[in-house]
Amino acid sequence: MGKSKIVISRSNTIFGSAVKYKIELDGITVGQLSRGKTITIDVNEGMHTLRFIVHGQCQKAINVNITENTGDIYINTKINFSSGKIELETANLDSITFNSELSSEKYSDKRKIPTSVSLALAVVIIVFTFSIIIAMSNSDSESESKYTDEIYIENELTGDEKAKAYLKMASEKFAEDNYMKAITVCNKIVSDHPESEEAKNMEQYLSEQYLKYENISATSLMDEYEANIVNADKVYNDKVLIVDGVVGSIDKTNNGNNLCVLLKTNVLFSAVQLNFDTNQEDAVAQLKEGDTIKVIGKCTGKSGKLFVILDANNVMIEDCYII
Repeated sequence: MGKSKIVISRSNTIFGSAVKYKIELDGITVGQLSRGKTITIDVNEGMHTLRFIVHGQCQKAINVNITENTGDIYINTKINFSSGKIELETANLDSITFNSELSSEKYSDKRKIPTSVSLALAVVIIVFTFSIIIAMSNSDSESESKYTDEIYIENELTGDEKAKAYLKMASEKFAEDNYMKAITVCNKIVSDHPESEEAKNMEQYLSEQYLKYENISATSLMDEYEANIVNADKVYNDKVLIVDGVVGSIDKTNNGNNLCVLLKTNVLFSAVQLNFDTNQEDAVAQLKEGDTIKVIGKCTGKSGKLFVILDANNVMIEDCYII
């Protein structure tokens, strides 16, 4: 079988030196040709197509016929001064024909992938995506998942057994400071299994859980921040607290995405700001100015972590739940 070399060189002229063109042989990139450089390609017998691509467009294309008697083929290239296009010079005219159909075609660097490969890649991507979703779901509720089968799938569990499993889940969530999930689970026990011992003793259970968190009044919390914000942040910032106080006003923040209640303090124009998700709307809607309330929430210090259109001197309590 005949075998030859195609040697493609580029002149060292300054004109057009900033332009680099890519060389393709039979749809495969074999190199990028810059000023004064040479590319050598080994080719087997048969018809081959060379493309010279600039800025995503095929400026020149030739067919090269390699036979048993074909020697090495030398092609010199340069940029035409007037047109700015690639020009080719070669002594092997018998082996080369210009391909006008491919010349000036719009060209994409993306290779066509066989349909079977595309389908395989699609399947891999879908499986990978679902794996990520499942993994995230499992990591978010790892301790809950082991009870899911017992509570929802194993129908042989009695109501009391489910209530016990739920209560165990709630205790684990409280231990993780995921009090919102824990309270949600406790409410489910009361609503779905009202005759269980767990539901009947729920008020006492919750009181015991709340005692594990630091209880403080809104006025005391603000006083500590006013006295020494550095020390107050060290003690309270990013910590779950039980806060009580008197409602000063009720409003919405963050373009209506959050509900807020301001608790009165001893500091003029400053308050302890309780931020609630909109899923707490029913509870917040029942409040009025002058009410005394107690909530569980996470302290984020003065001005907090959310953008609000209220006094930045407020001490923020996020993810609040009225207890």
